[in-house]
Amino acid sequence: MRLRLPLLLASLALAAPAVAEAQAPPSTSIVVEGVKDRAKRISNFVRDLTPSTLTYNQLTRWEVPVCPAAFGLTPQQRSYVVERMRTLAKAVDVPLAKPDCDPNVIVIVTSDKSALLAGLEKKHPNYFPADWSDHRIHELERDNDPVASWQFEGVVSTDGIRLSDTTASNDTVDPAGLVAATMATTAPASRLRPPGRHDVLTSILVVQTSALAGITTTQFADYAAMRTFVHTEPEKLRASPSETILKVMDAPMGTAVPLSLTSWDFSFLKAYYGSGTRSYANVQRSEIAHRMKGELDRKASQPQN
Repeated sequence: MRLRLPLLLASLALAAPAVAEAQAPPSTSIVVEGVKDRAKRISNFVRDLTPSTLTYNQLTRWEVPVCPAAFGLTPQQRSYVVERMRTLAKAVDVPLAKPDCDPNVIVIVTSDKSALLAGLEKKHPNYFPADWSDHRIHELERDNDPVASWQFEGVVSTDGIRLSDTTASNDTVDPAGLVAATMATTAPASRLRPPGRHDVLTSILVVQTSALAGITTTQFADYAAMRTFVHTEPEKLRASPSETILKVMDAPMGTAVPLSLTSWDFSFLKAYYGSGTRSYANVQRSEIAHRMKGELDRKASQPQN
């Protein structure tokens, strides 16, 4: 699904003034921090970061090239965030579009999240999944969370044939999509593998300016990458001992937070996009955890400068 960005820009001109200047990042290199490797913690970390679609119990990911765009920031910040996200995508093997692409990863900074969402609902309802009820959108507008994130998905058969560009969310997917996949594929039916898969076509992240106090441009870009490259729910990690950039928005002022993507974040993304797509969520999670452990072990064995 391709959203019409000129309409969005018109909305942002009224609802999203530029955020105050964040601290200048020290460099554009990816910084990863050491974290003790614990098999159970890795398994829990992967489980908490990978909510699956309820209808077919699968994990979704990007198969079309991602094209990040940022709005509501100063030109310098916008350029840095986009380039940082592109650098991360390339490093963890997320398919990446050329620079002059049509944006499908849309990051919005606004002074009033509720007002922006209400404006989109009224003037551009196609920015929300078609299966969302008005009640659900209103809940998103009214909640106290300064961050909102959602995705649009498509359906691909086991043979890689694009069957539809749905507007389904990650919580409920169009059952007809994979029914069509069953009819379209030449692969034999199996209880171990789904007849097709859902992939992400567009991802939207809205962040209220008040949540960015004390956060650097690098931290924001890395947080945005973790929220848009994978459908993640940071609230599930609040009690987790694992260090992750996803905690940066919830951390009380004055507490220590990662300066960038952590080694666990990086290894998770690398493992997620290195894993297979033709299995159900439990098998996918096991493979991701195994790959993540291998990536962390490899980094731990490298000599430190």
